[in-house]
Amino acid sequence: MTLTYLTWITITATATATVCLVLYLVAQLPKRAHALAGHDRGAPPRSSDETVFLFKGSALIDTDRCSAPTPAAETFDWAAFRRWLLPRFAAIPDIPSMIDAPAEIAARDDPAARLVFEPGPEDSNTLRVRLRDAGLSDPSQRHELRLQMLTGLTHIAQTRDCPYPLWRLDLTGRILWRNAACDSRFEALGDLPLPGPGERRNDQVSLRNPLNMGEDCFEIHTIAQPDGFARYAIETTRVRTAEAARVDFIQTLTKTFAHLTVGLAVFDQRRQLVLFNPALTDLTRLPPEFMATKPSLNAFFDRLRDGHVMPEPRDYTDWRRQIDDMLSSAEDGLYQETWSLPSNVTYKVTGRPHPDGAVAFFFEDITADVQQSRRHQSEMSTRDAMIEALDQAVMIVCPDDRISLCNTAFRHLVGIAPDRALTDLRLAEALKSGQAEMPHPRFWKELNKLIRTTKTRGSLGQGPILDDRPLAARVRRLPDGGRMVLIGPEDGTALALSA
Repeated sequence: MTLTYLTWITITATATATVCLVLYLVAQLPKRAHALAGHDRGAPPRSSDETVFLFKGSALIDTDRCSAPTPAAETFDWAAFRRWLLPRFAAIPDIPSMIDAPAEIAARDDPAARLVFEPGPEDSNTLRVRLRDAGLSDPSQRHELRLQMLTGLTHIAQTRDCPYPLWRLDLTGRILWRNAACDSRFEALGDLPLPGPGERRNDQVSLRNPLNMGEDCFEIHTIAQPDGFARYAIETTRVRTAEAARVDFIQTLTKTFAHLTVGLAVFDQRRQLVLFNPALTDLTRLPPEFMATKPSLNAFFDRLRDGHVMPEPRDYTDWRRQIDDMLSSAEDGLYQETWSLPSNVTYKVTGRPHPDGAVAFFFEDITADVQQSRRHQSEMSTRDAMIEALDQAVMIVCPDDRISLCNTAFRHLVGIAPDRALTDLRLAEALKSGQAEMPHPRFWKELNKLIRTTKTRGSLGQGPILDDRPLAARVRRLPDGGRMVLIGPEDGTALALSA
């Protein structure tokens, strides 16, 4: 009986203690929720339309959500929290410590949706963030649904990490969502014209770079959609810089070649004229208006042919092949021709390739040089004819002892064959041949000495007998250091040319 009584008392006491413990725990639940909703005693109570997150530094230490609003593979710290909210809420600080006073941020898509920041005591290093969004028992779930609706994408993470700025607009042009690469600079593009239904629009804009205070260039593409607009930006700063450098380079080349007397025509890879200088228009008489239209290479040379600025082709059907051959030679760096025109003008045309596939043609007026060369050749021909007509033997000796010229009388005198080339004939060989043909004990030796030692002019007589008269020689120094030698009968008149 006593044992039964003690057992009953024990069971009763245990049950009473269990009930008290349950009641205590139930009583603590509202207190924990209140502590989460307000980590200081003055914090307002949590609403049913909000989700609360508590951070200590950058670490999430508590939340009333059942699960973190991020993939399990990613640590949900302040950085992940910020990336999760940025598509809807702008201007979220990079670190929690930047928030030193209560603040609110309205959602882009719904002004009623709010993000409330409530910093804790200064020494606590805590921050409470309230996500308020009516419509669902869990506002964070509503936030994720909104993200899905605004982006139209299943994988938000992939889009937010895209290196190109991406954002969406509603039908009024207001930004609804943007990825991490779309910074605040792009908010100023709201006044850009919007395309019509189903259309696309491209705009070129320049935005200030806050890092270097320079200008970044972008190409903005806008795509009209049934419920709004999608935009993405492609940076073109380097492209524009390269284009500006190319233009500056061409301008520099143009200024450099502007004062040249040689005409220059540069054709790009597509065989379009991209550069020419004033000398080219002067030489070819092609109007600058035509050159400014960037004619093709074929059109350029056709115009030259029509203007009689290049030799007329024998067969027009073969003209295109000639142009192709010219271009092929120029690309190999082998094209160089002299154009003699009916107007007595002569051009030297040279083609030069460029490593990037371009080709340049140079036009040089060599009329004066050609005329001077012709006059020189005429004078030389006249001289040679005069020397050839003399009865005396005439020989020109170069400073290196080569025989550069001799007439028929000299060849006959010393026994040199008429068809013998002078390229390898030396003075010693000519004098030796003379000694063999007309022997004399001292004349040829003394003549050799006179040729090598005379500084201006000299003479030598009493040579071999020819036609019952002794031969005499005269030697005269030439301006180039050579010697002119005349050999003829010693009668006082035969050697007048040497005087």
